[in-house]
Amino acid sequence: LDEAIAAAGINNVTTASYKALAARSTSPVIVTTNNDIQVAGAPGYLRQGDMLQALAPGLTARSDTFLIRTYGDVRNPATNGIEGRAWLEAVVQRLPDYVVPDTVAGGDKADANPANATNVSFGRRFQVISFRWLTSSDI
Repeated sequence: LDEAIAAAGINNVTTASYKALAARSTSPVIVTTNNDIQVAGAPGYLRQGDMLQALAPGLTARSDTFLIRTYGDVRNPATNGIEGRAWLEAVVQRLPDYVVPDTVAGGDKADANPANATNVSFGRRFQVISFRWLTSSDI
């Protein structure tokens, strides 16, 4: 967000425009060694925290949820005609757990070992949240 704010030039404040801003503000003027005016935190200056605070009620942790649709058919090898069709839809969620979790004494689940050969090959565990057969009219 900080890079986007900088690239948009939202906070490019000139000396003249800051004097007008400072007249309405209790924030002090900070002058750097090269006489640039720093107004970070002054009213009208946008910081990434200001944007995140506004977005916070709608933010959630990364969920990695996917909607997967697929199609398959069966062909008669003698006639090459399609004898059956199927469409399906699945909602799949990637979980934070690895495929093979480690356990500690007593059977409590501990952090998984990402170096485990199965975990290296397959990574995180997936869970099918929903599954349904579709008709051609659903597509």
